[in-house]
Amino acid sequence: MDYLKKTEDYIQILIDSLKKKSLLLTNLTQKNALQEAAVLNDDSQDFDHILEEKAVLIEELNHLDQGFDLVFERVKGQIEKNPSEFKKQIREMQELIREITDKSLGIQSQEKKNKELIEKQFRKMRQEIQGRRTSVKAATNYYKSMNSLSYDASSSIDKKK
Repeated sequence: MDYLKKTEDYIQILIDSLKKKSLLLTNLTQKNALQEAAVLNDDSQDFDHILEEKAVLIEELNHLDQGFDLVFERVKGQIEKNPSEFKKQIREMQELIREITDKSLGIQSQEKKNKELIEKQFRKMRQEIQGRRTSVKAATNYYKSMNSLSYDASSSIDKKK
């Protein structure tokens, strides 16, 4: 019976871990929305700050996943042997996993959209830079042409003297 109580405690740890993961995914969803706004507003400082915050959240998610896997390995056998003993907890974990899966899919969609926005911004910036290079090149060529004409005109005047 003591083993049963220990397994219930481990299962509660798993449930708590899933709840925390769900909360972190909600936070990540919010950060993705802020990231989109930063890209649209061309705010690189805010964008960098959000990326750093997202990195922290992702690190926490990875840590939670590792811990979940370790704890799950401890109770997996007991759950498989006695599923009826843990029916309520299993159902709660399944619901949390569905919720987490839905949030993860939403995040993947947001990430794809943000990636496309960022790529669009980079293309726009490259075109602007290319346009500036072309303008600078044209101006340089113009000044070179004018300098050469000016030189030719002055040398022809010198020849007349």
